[in-house]
Amino acid sequence: MEYTISEEYATSSRKNAQKQYERDLDKFELQFLSIGLTKIKSNLTKAGLEKVVEIEAQMASKSFEKDFCQKLEEILEDSFSDALNIFVIKISRLYGLKRNKDLIDSFINPFADDPKLDFFV
Repeated sequence: MEYTISEEYATSSRKNAQKQYERDLDKFELQFLSIGLTKIKSNLTKAGLEKVVEIEAQMASKSFEKDFCQKLEEILEDSFSDALNIFVIKISRLYGLKRNKDLIDSFINPFADDPKLDFFV
């Protein structure tokens, strides 16, 4: 079955999807962080638990908490972005989408330097 989609409809659809993506992203990043921390804590040895408890006790210090949270946020952004990009690339492959044909020009390959992950080959 073939569908005729207007350029206006495509533009509107992209804008709506972008808004939904931005709303969902913040919530999911927090879940991603929680899952990661819980995964670590569920695999701690006694010595590992002692280290985590010690770090969490230091969180009472505002300067330590600020620095630790900033580092954690950087790790989260890098890790989440990488995981999301790999996921999106694999879904795009599943749909058989091609760059410059099925995807807008601004959809770039974040893994251009890694031939194992080159979606656009």
